[in-house]
Amino acid sequence: MRRLLAAACLAVLLAAFGCGNRAEEPVEDPSGVGISMPEEIRPGLWIVQPPDSSLVPHRPGILGTLSDKTALDLIVVVHAVEDTGSDYWVQQQVALRPDGIWMCRPHVGLPDTEEGMVFEIRAFAKLERPVDPGTELMDWPGAELVSNTIHVARQ
Repeated sequence: MRRLLAAACLAVLLAAFGCGNRAEEPVEDPSGVGISMPEEIRPGLWIVQPPDSSLVPHRPGILGTLSDKTALDLIVVVHAVEDTGSDYWVQQQVALRPDGIWMCRPHVGLPDTEEGMVFEIRAFAKLERPVDPGTELMDWPGAELVSNTIHVARQ
């Protein structure tokens, strides 16, 4: 049942992000924000959009690239910077395309999180141990591949 639900969620994400588009064609995030597909896949794991220091809604579209075709366990983790007691929240499954472009719509805080609250977001692949979506961690997970960190503030 979980696999069927995960497959359905992946299909919705792939459709929502226009995964049939060529890399240079912009797609529209379900939140209404235009996303430009990256022109190249740089070596490693990267969060490409939104840019660092962006204002984002509760469920922004995150776009990234992954050059390692053997990495199958890509996750995104969100952490509230200003709340020192907060956990590191593992987000839902990431939609990974065969060309190395990946997308997700993480929860950045709760729907009623105050405007201006800052969060940091990182992606991880080739994890030291499996982590299920929805898990709350005490720190960033261990992984062979770690993306750049982006800081975003809630709109």
